[in-house]
Amino acid sequence: MNKYIVGTAGHIDHGKTSLIKYLTGVDTDTLKEEKERGITVNLGFTNLQLDENTSLGVVDVPGHENLIKNMLAGIYGLDLVLLVVACDDGIMPQTKEHFEIIKFLNLKNILVVLTKTDLVSNEQVELIKNNIEKEFNLTEFVKFSIYDKQTTVKAKIVSMLKDKDNDSIEEEFRMSIDRVFNIKGFGVIVTGTSISGEVKIGDSLVLKPGDKKIKVRGIQVHNKNMIKAKKRTRVALNLTGIKQEDVKRGYLLLSNLDKKNSNIIDVKITTTQNSDYNIKHLNNYKLYYLAKELDVRVKLINQKELKAGETTYAQILLKEDEYFSKGDFAILRNINPKITVAGLEIINASGEYVNRKNLDYAEKMKQFEFGSNDNLVEVKLKGQLCIHKNILLKELELDNINSSKIIELNSYCFLKDNLDIFIGNIEKILKKFHQDNLLSLGINKSELLKNLGVTIPNKVFTTILKYSDKFESTNLVRLKAFEIKLDEKGHQYYLKLVDYLESEDFRPPKIEDCLAKFGNKDLFYSLIKLNKLIKIDNEVVITNKMLKKLINRFDKFYLDNKILKLNNARDLLNTSRKYVISYLEYFDKIGYTKRVEEGREKK
Repeated sequence: MNKYIVGTAGHIDHGKTSLIKYLTGVDTDTLKEEKERGITVNLGFTNLQLDENTSLGVVDVPGHENLIKNMLAGIYGLDLVLLVVACDDGIMPQTKEHFEIIKFLNLKNILVVLTKTDLVSNEQVELIKNNIEKEFNLTEFVKFSIYDKQTTVKAKIVSMLKDKDNDSIEEEFRMSIDRVFNIKGFGVIVTGTSISGEVKIGDSLVLKPGDKKIKVRGIQVHNKNMIKAKKRTRVALNLTGIKQEDVKRGYLLLSNLDKKNSNIIDVKITTTQNSDYNIKHLNNYKLYYLAKELDVRVKLINQKELKAGETTYAQILLKEDEYFSKGDFAILRNINPKITVAGLEIINASGEYVNRKNLDYAEKMKQFEFGSNDNLVEVKLKGQLCIHKNILLKELELDNINSSKIIELNSYCFLKDNLDIFIGNIEKILKKFHQDNLLSLGINKSELLKNLGVTIPNKVFTTILKYSDKFESTNLVRLKAFEIKLDEKGHQYYLKLVDYLESEDFRPPKIEDCLAKFGNKDLFYSLIKLNKLIKIDNEVVITNKMLKKLINRFDKFYLDNKILKLNNARDLLNTSRKYVISYLEYFDKIGYTKRVEEGREKK
């Protein structure tokens, strides 16, 4: 069964509701006010079984100029628009405005229904038809009178829908809510048009704004209970986990629970040709997106106003974070007078704050509109070092990243050129550090990151240092090519220190004694880092010669003994218990010995 959404558009009192009533047998004017005034105030909904293979959800919208916001709530995403024009009136103000809205929303399948043909001559009907062809460049027409049989209109609708594909399932389910009510025993019911994807009973969805998690308890499509609903159908959902007061017209239901909100969106804006109104930079407007009405400001890039009939890139600034989807369309209306002033295409659902004179960002917007997915990622990363991959995928609404210009490290994405520059900056800082600190093995990692002037997670910085083959990194970072080389003064310091340490055999002077006698703390610890001195613990250092001598003594002992006890070691080294414990614990640490219950075994 093929299911479609068809909606009406046109000037007030041109016969939209009468057309729907004669097609479906249903009067979509249900409000008391509508009955009394004889006009459609709110959206009307019904369905029509055209033939055994085609079912329609039908949306009847109001035509009065003061009710355009209600019209906008129902017209988005239609498979076919029935542009209704009464032959006794012809093209009227809301005919023009509705048609421009249709074009702004990228609705291309349009059937002009010429109504009230019984009230005028055939010549008048042809005149009206010719006027519409000339003004709107439309070619599909059908005549209708309430006294005619409806087969002609139905046949024309079927012919204009037969080639439309609405069975493909997109990844994400989206539905814009246009009505919400409560049924005793069932709970909250919402209705709307499913824009994309598929929803099934039991599915978890998120309500935006608010990001409230809800579940689908029941589904109806065209008044029939279903276990699932596909895109581009009129859907009623019975929801659990929410109250009626938590939901309003314009709210969205999404299957992707992690979609990001934003208070800045990048758009391509085209102004109306029906008036001489100019859009001014940072003026306040009403934005109509799906079934939602929002207060916004328009930020023009490098210009103060946009004249009628012009197209440019701009930003929409919102008071609060809202959810938008790239590729969607929206309408901009002035507050006073209440007129449609522009159509918008959303080219980036998560914009950045930029100066209005930033021409580079205007070029960036062009990439968002025309660039490939890879280009979009590259453009997004151009002005910053890295972005987490999941954030990039969400903001750009992508499934994966394949660009050869992008490098992924620890789940963060880098533009290769930016990463190369960053690594080059690290290299410059380290070169300068080594020049100024000849006896230091490197700079503290956190200090290096601070000097680079960027804010990235420490784990990402560590990954970058490992990614490059230029650096050696522990807690200290140095260039691999750097080596500490003692000058003559340093070499003499080292020789004196060796004599001093070895003069007492296995009872060497403590570190504090060495520093008190010779000073130059930096040089002393550099000798340890260079392995010219061996640090046994926080109090004791020895020379390499002394270490070999220690190992030689123990090796000889283990030739005839399996276990080395504390008193054995003290006798071997002829030193105090405190020194012996330090040496034994050091040998445990480097894996020469292993502590057991009786003493120490050689590994």
